[in-house]
Order: sequence, then structure tokens, then C-alpha cells
Amino acid sequence: MYRERQGISLYDALYESKTDSKGFHFSQAVINAVSKTLARFRLICNQYNAPPHQIGVFATEAIRTAKNKDDMLEAIYKASGLTVSILSPAMESLFGVMGARSGYGHGMAFSWI
Repeated sequence: MYRERQGISLYDALYESKTDSKGFHFSQAVINAVSKTLARFRLICNQYNAPPHQIGVFATEAIRTAKNKDDMLEAIYKASGLTVSILSPAMESLFGVMGARSGYGHGMAFSWI
């Protein structure tokens, strides 16, 4: 398995406090960084011979609420050929629960409230 992480917080990027920042907009620098990162991800997938139909990119609240999300999605596609599935709030919560659950060992009892 290959693991790599980029230090990009899309949620924080929506609230940048630079003088030329616009609320709920990704800056061009953030769009470039994200699209470059996903182009690298696609290259790594290709090197590992991952079938294209088994590569998935999911977006959560930050992209869902960004006023220029279409600019971000277009840049990602142009750089990587990848399309992004934007999760609904309910599906985002379900994925979070599934991720949390995967950290528990076998035989554990748990409940959600």
C-alpha cells in the first residue's frame, strides 16, 4: 500500500484572511495545489496499474459549499482526468462512521447515538 499526505485544508482555504481573499472561494493557489496533488495521485495509481474504474475521489463540505467549486472541479479534471463525487452531508457522515468503525478490533460492541 502507498501512503502520502499533502498539507492542504480545503475548509481552512475557504476562510483565508489574506487581503485579496473572497469568502467561500478557493484562491487560485489552492486550486493549483489541489489539482497538482490529484494529478500526482493519478500518476501513482497508474504506476501501480490501478484500473481507472477503481479510482475514486470524494469531496466533502468544503467543496460542496465553495462558491467556485466548479473552477476547482474543472482544474482537477484537466490536471488528472479524474472526476470528483461530491458527497451529501448524510453520506459524508456515513463515511466518517465507517472510517471510525474500521479502527475497532473484531469482537467490539459499539453503538451510535
